[in-house]
Amino acid sequence: MTPRIRLAFLLAVAACAPRNQVGEDNPDAALLLGSDASIDGSLTCACDASSCGSRICGRSECGFPCGECEPGEYCFTGSQCLAGAGPGTPCIDAFGDRVWEGDRGFRACPTDANAQQQCTCTGGGTNAWASCDTACQEICTHVAAGITCGAPGCDAGEVCCVPTADINARSCTATSCPPSNYTRACDGPEDCGTGEKCCGGDNLWTASCVPSTVSCGPVEQYCHTSADCDAAKPYCCPGPVEDMRSCRATAAATCT
Repeated sequence: MTPRIRLAFLLAVAACAPRNQVGEDNPDAALLLGSDASIDGSLTCACDASSCGSRICGRSECGFPCGECEPGEYCFTGSQCLAGAGPGTPCIDAFGDRVWEGDRGFRACPTDANAQQQCTCTGGGTNAWASCDTACQEICTHVAAGITCGAPGCDAGEVCCVPTADINARSCTATSCPPSNYTRACDGPEDCGTGEKCCGGDNLWTASCVPSTVSCGPVEQYCHTSADCDAAKPYCCPGPVEDMRSCRATAAATCT
């Protein structure tokens, strides 16, 4: 969801819809944001990486995804990635990610299906939230180029190299991965060219861009939201790779 992976332009006080211009859901939002343009030509959201501060994982106070920990690690109150499982039983946030006891996260707003509400996870299970903000906010889910690759993740133009001997020892490169490495060149269509999507390969740790007219077939189609998926598999859900989301034919509570 690494400070540079799955980077999304998110909004704290104004709302925006996935892949649409800021202000489409909230007509006043564009008035707050100036004239900056994002990669798809729409206005960017006011919440960006600067909102993370010292947080290296989880989401900032305004909803920006500040990073993800390596497989086998958990995010400790946004400040550290520690080995093993976190304290208690994690809550599952509105984006299908785990939030461990004592950390803040965003649940689905109980009064507005299109909005989120920031709360603290008590460690008591999927919906064990407490100390929630009074107001809900709608978070923009536009995702900028950049590939999930553990900490800190890859910038636009880089690929993620996953050693076959140790899939946790991942790294980024702007050239090509060394021998005995799987290559992850995308984690969603934002990393690809116009008219392309992100498909897995013969191994779950590989991914590459293919024309949108080509079916991913039996392998995974990687996504961030349902807008990234085809009609046959319209739901974007966590897994089967723990740090990626894939298109599915059926919905679950953690799908977007």
